[in-house]
Amino acid sequence: MQHIITLFTKQTTHMKNLRRNGKWLTAVMAMTVALTVGAIAPKTHKAPLSAPEGATIALCTETIVSPSGDDRGALPSVSVRGAVDGLYFVQDFEDQSTFPDISGKNANTELTFNVMGGEWIYYNSYVSTNSSYTNGSTANLRLPKNGSYVITPVLDSGVKRVTFYAGRKGDKLTASTSRDGGKTWTDVDVTLDGKQALITVNDLEVNRIRIANNASGDADIDDLAVYAEAFGTPATVTTGEAHHVTKNTAEVDLTIDDRGDQPVTEAGVIWSTQNAQPTLADHTVETEDPSQQHFSLLITGLRAEQTVYYRAYARSNAGYAYGDVKHFTTAEATPAIVATSDVTKSGKKYRLGGVVTDDGGLELQEVGIVYGTQGGLTTDKGTRVAMARPAYKFSTSIALDEATTYYLRAYAITAKGTAYGEEKQFTTEDIPEVADEIKGDVIWCAPDGDDTTADGSEQHPFFDLQKAVNIAQPGDRIWMKAGRYVYDKRININDTNGEPDKMIELFGHDGQAVLDFSAMPYHAHSDNPYQGVRLTSSYWHMKHIDITNASDNGLLIERNKPTGGKASDIASRTQDAHDNVIELCNFYKNGDTGLQMKNLAANNKVINCDSYLNCDEGEGDADGFAPKLSVGDNNYFYGCRAWLNSDDGWDVFYKKEGGFGDNMTIIIENCISYKNGFLDLQTIAPDGNGNGYKCGSNQGAMNVVLNRCLAIHNKAKGFDQNHNAGDIIMNNCTGMTLKSINEKAYSYRIYETIASGHEVRLTNCIAINDNDATDKRDKTTGLPKAGENGKYGEYGRFEVDETLDGMTVTTCEFQKAAPAQFVDVTNDQQLIAERDEDGNLPETTFAHLTESSFLIDAGTKVDATTYRGIEVNGIDYTGEAPDLGAYEYDGELSSAIRVVSQESEANSVRLFQTQGGVVLVTVNDRQGVNSYRATLYDAAGRIVGKHAFNGQTTAIRLPQGTTGVVVLKVTSDNGFKGAVKAVV
Repeated sequence: MQHIITLFTKQTTHMKNLRRNGKWLTAVMAMTVALTVGAIAPKTHKAPLSAPEGATIALCTETIVSPSGDDRGALPSVSVRGAVDGLYFVQDFEDQSTFPDISGKNANTELTFNVMGGEWIYYNSYVSTNSSYTNGSTANLRLPKNGSYVITPVLDSGVKRVTFYAGRKGDKLTASTSRDGGKTWTDVDVTLDGKQALITVNDLEVNRIRIANNASGDADIDDLAVYAEAFGTPATVTTGEAHHVTKNTAEVDLTIDDRGDQPVTEAGVIWSTQNAQPTLADHTVETEDPSQQHFSLLITGLRAEQTVYYRAYARSNAGYAYGDVKHFTTAEATPAIVATSDVTKSGKKYRLGGVVTDDGGLELQEVGIVYGTQGGLTTDKGTRVAMARPAYKFSTSIALDEATTYYLRAYAITAKGTAYGEEKQFTTEDIPEVADEIKGDVIWCAPDGDDTTADGSEQHPFFDLQKAVNIAQPGDRIWMKAGRYVYDKRININDTNGEPDKMIELFGHDGQAVLDFSAMPYHAHSDNPYQGVRLTSSYWHMKHIDITNASDNGLLIERNKPTGGKASDIASRTQDAHDNVIELCNFYKNGDTGLQMKNLAANNKVINCDSYLNCDEGEGDADGFAPKLSVGDNNYFYGCRAWLNSDDGWDVFYKKEGGFGDNMTIIIENCISYKNGFLDLQTIAPDGNGNGYKCGSNQGAMNVVLNRCLAIHNKAKGFDQNHNAGDIIMNNCTGMTLKSINEKAYSYRIYETIASGHEVRLTNCIAINDNDATDKRDKTTGLPKAGENGKYGEYGRFEVDETLDGMTVTTCEFQKAAPAQFVDVTNDQQLIAERDEDGNLPETTFAHLTESSFLIDAGTKVDATTYRGIEVNGIDYTGEAPDLGAYEYDGELSSAIRVVSQESEANSVRLFQTQGGVVLVTVNDRQGVNSYRATLYDAAGRIVGKHAFNGQTTAIRLPQGTTGVVVLKVTSDNGFKGAVKAVV
């Protein structure tokens, strides 16, 4: 039996006065051209047609007679008339009257031709008869270099695919699709198999195609074939009745009466409260199983007393089928119902809030709390605090008077009025004043001190800090009165060690003491000896000190290297550069890294410090914080920020030369790296790497743990493996970058070999981006192509190679954490706002989750652990599971602690008030025991937490919800006992 395939083309002839009843008069002239598929040589059409071997193709030409001129916009779109596989047409470019001749070359205007049922558009393109580039015929379409294109007619049944013969330079051609007849365009991929080109579309909404050449060489195309997404007989559906209608929901029925001759791939209901003829552009509810005949679907998200229009629909290859439009009205609105939340402590403030359990079917206009010292609260009686946005769960932190009874109630306002929660009563704590204990002498410095007469007393303070350092003993405190100290030489803190229970304290008094080294002589960057402060001693606590304008590092912490010494000599100086605490200090505008550690500096804690605008003379080698090169083990950063440094935010670059060992561990928690590789907020540093957290080098293994850290808008990479073959452990981190900063900027880049015995483990991490909507997908896997995650959207790329040996990625989201999931992704300068009065990071909305984000409770629990012999905190969270990213939704992650009493004997326990949630515990044990157990008791003597640790200093976080008086006891198997009492 002979197979017949019929193709339809349409040619429009403009004639006047041939309209009857508003419809076109149509004359059909059929011409049958017998073509035997498989025997056609050389013009085969085999790519677009896929007909049975030996079939005959009947080519039918339909001429539409229509008025000319003003009515051309009313031409019908091209439709499929039963052709095989939904083929609209094949434009073989043989009839040269239907597309531009040589006059189209460089015409710089669009030329239109009505053929094949619609208007074709050509720009700077024209006929070519060079047989080298045709598909075995006499003519094709030439698309000259530097901007030319062809646009198909408007199509009425979507587009499945497009094929054409690429005579030359097919790899330079680009393609775009339009859903609005050519008003707007979206780029799509062109794939080549030899000379045959394929554009895969599969979109019922696409109704026009453009093929363009913007490259630097001419291209040619032939035999352009377009296939419809919708062809065949569509299904028929019936819209059923609505039932179980409430204020916010309703169930509606639909039936698929006839499935047509194509498989039904989607069915459901379309609804709208605004459009009486709802379309797919409105709301849809889709069934999970379109193979059924009868459905009952739930419409949600409604408001009370609304009229809802709805209709059934079904989709197949034949297109969409619709049922009749019906409507219903939701139930009558009621007043909202709101509950007042229990009061909790949030640092020195109290967290007050509420939960709307029923909005009454209406939109929330305002929610908030009312509080005061008198009962009977209303929005007009008491202190009213409205939330910035009306959310169903809401809270705010408020500073309240101590030892005072307050009343509280939540409220919610809708069109039905104001609803109130239960009025609650609570009394704030009476926090005792704590004496500032100084275990040694006090040495004073002042900006107006006179070193010729000074003795270090408050009445006769030093100006030169070095003089105070030189006489300091364990337990002493150096008070530096707030103000600016301009120095012309480095301050050396050398061979002046404190003790575990008698640290030497260098504190700013009544504000920041600014050590300004602008009077230093200039020195080139390499081997620069002009740091601001060089700390080679141990057990120092620096607080409220700024270091600026040093020729080299602001602060350098390292062991001493004897003259002519080697790495072994440095290693032998175990008394140097360990267990220092650097708190609430700032390092800025220095000629190299703000704070650097090297030469086996170990066990140092950097708490709530900022390092910014550090820049070397080459504008490319100054970091914010740099525990690198030959650094020691267990250095810790908490609550720190690095921004606008000419190189990296954090640089953990290990350097093998010199004989030092690798495999050191750095812990970074709750830190922010923002716009590094910049000189100011707009100017990119020309030579700086510009990474947020550079996690190592190719010269050895470094181990980096990052908890709840942010890398935002850095020049190059946010979280960068940088060839490190050691451990990288990241929990609840957030990365974000923009292509406007750097076309190849990455939020994460981890893609290289991990050394045996090491691992890279990412848990609950996210990249904020629009990649899910913009990334192109591999047609086989459906995934973005390797290395192209984020290549096409507004945001930068990410690369996390989950196939690497030693790599584990758990509940992370790098593709779908779109901007809509966050309260704010534009006001990034919030991240570098002033800290609060206690030195904590500022409260922001940037990168915080919205109330409805799917990232909430989507994570995996991360417990505290002992990692390579070092205690590492887990991830605190509220709700059923951790949220994804650096910020827990509406959760408090820290408590402020105030010491009431602590022992001062030789064997003792001491707490450092670092603010920001981390409590540093130091044990002074003359027996030198290295293993301890800490137990935390509440005021009633109940155990609320335990913690085992090695070494005489550890960082702990109080259990979630800990408030009131607590006692921390530390014991060891060798009989050590120590305790400290505090108020949380």
